[in-house]
Amino acid sequence: MNKKNVLFIIADQFRGDCIGRGGNTIVKTPNLDRLAEEGVLFNSAYCQTSPCGPSRMCIYTSTYLCRNRTTTNCMPLKDAHENMAMDLFKKGYEPILLGYNDYAVDPEILEEGDFRKTNHDYDSLLPGFKWGLDHEYDSKEYFESLREKGYSEELLNKKEIHKNIVPSDYSGAHADYYFPGIYNKEDSECWYITDATINTIKNEKEKRENNESIPGWVVNLNYIKPHPPMVGCEEFLKLFDNVDLPMPHSCDEELNSDHPVLKYFMKKEIKSEQHIKDLIRCYYAMIYEVDYNLGRILKYLEDSGQKDSTMIIFSSDHGEYLGDHHLRNKKLFFNQTMHIPYIIKNPLPEADNTRGKILDDFVESIDSAPTILSFLDVNVPSRYQGKSLLPRLKSSDNKFHKSEIFHEWDYRNSMSKNTDQSTLSDKVCWVVRDKSYSFIQFAEMDVLPLLFDLSKDPYELNNIANDDENIKILYLYSQKLLKWRMKNEDQRMQVWYDSV
Repeated sequence: MNKKNVLFIIADQFRGDCIGRGGNTIVKTPNLDRLAEEGVLFNSAYCQTSPCGPSRMCIYTSTYLCRNRTTTNCMPLKDAHENMAMDLFKKGYEPILLGYNDYAVDPEILEEGDFRKTNHDYDSLLPGFKWGLDHEYDSKEYFESLREKGYSEELLNKKEIHKNIVPSDYSGAHADYYFPGIYNKEDSECWYITDATINTIKNEKEKRENNESIPGWVVNLNYIKPHPPMVGCEEFLKLFDNVDLPMPHSCDEELNSDHPVLKYFMKKEIKSEQHIKDLIRCYYAMIYEVDYNLGRILKYLEDSGQKDSTMIIFSSDHGEYLGDHHLRNKKLFFNQTMHIPYIIKNPLPEADNTRGKILDDFVESIDSAPTILSFLDVNVPSRYQGKSLLPRLKSSDNKFHKSEIFHEWDYRNSMSKNTDQSTLSDKVCWVVRDKSYSFIQFAEMDVLPLLFDLSKDPYELNNIANDDENIKILYLYSQKLLKWRMKNEDQRMQVWYDSV
């Protein structure tokens, strides 16, 4: 029997509702759809926080934000060795990372003179991983490949390579991202990192053919797309010309809210109907680019005989508003920023009972690490707060893996320039979401919670927390959050105590 391998793919800023098999009839994801047909698509998967860095630290450590405390981008991760890659490394694996992991080193463990000791930087590599390719938006290797193809030197930098080709005399209504990038699909950074991944897996396969004592390979591929900059290949953009694109869900009342947090963050970030159509068109084209390249990897795994021994997980670090609530990017705490795609293919016969199913079970991004370790028969550390999905993949019943999800958003950094520094410490909120309600509680004493009835208001446009008849619901969900926090806050020494 072939050794068990793992391919863990994290796309950046990929909305959970942008999978064709999940119900989106406009976006084109044929390879993700096929992966879901051969595995399982979880339609109710959620990240634990945003933006990118904090979310990824939750993923790799399998801990909630209230445990690892990497609350914003470039925030150092303390005790970074307590992560999935190091746990695998200790058992003889050599996890390989291609792309980036947005990890900032704890300055207390750095030597004097290290740049990272006094500067914000999250371009380091988590302990336990080894680099396959250090590549976020681009890399020196990528630029060298373009140089060899004849691209002019002035284009070989981050700013220029990701620009759209806007005609110099253009003055119409289209946004810049309506126009294509300067490269064709074979010259994109997405294509380049996909090539690097295929070559990495090929090399890992050859190593194991010559040495039976080496366990299977573990590869973590990180695609920057569909994260901005918004630039698509012309061939993929044309797929969404003359397509009836979906319009965002929002209402004017949101822009006039008297809730202090919403009042601060709710801005009309969409300029016009044409603006949002151009945005969605480009976003869908970038998603198709990821899907297209994923298809190349899936084909290689099949051609090389590794398809039936490789578990694949495809997910994202967080979502994107695409104009919903009048917003862009991933701030605040609405469904569009929390909901992520989640496809898992366990190739073993034990998962045949659920193969091809679309499941509505709640999944959290912290569940990936324990799932990967369990698949590789590595004991899951007690400090992990996620749960392995393997038991659910073996069962054909409809029992929920979890009855709700929890999400945290620390907005101190977002308000730091316009807020009295002495009041920043309470600029955090917690979210509990189940099939009935989404409840958001704030640390600020004078800020009331928010409550949305998801059965009547799935797009979270009408806050009902101030309605007297909902007092019992507010109490119940406040208790859910309190008990969750009491159970999951930092208890590292308790783990040590229990083990002695």
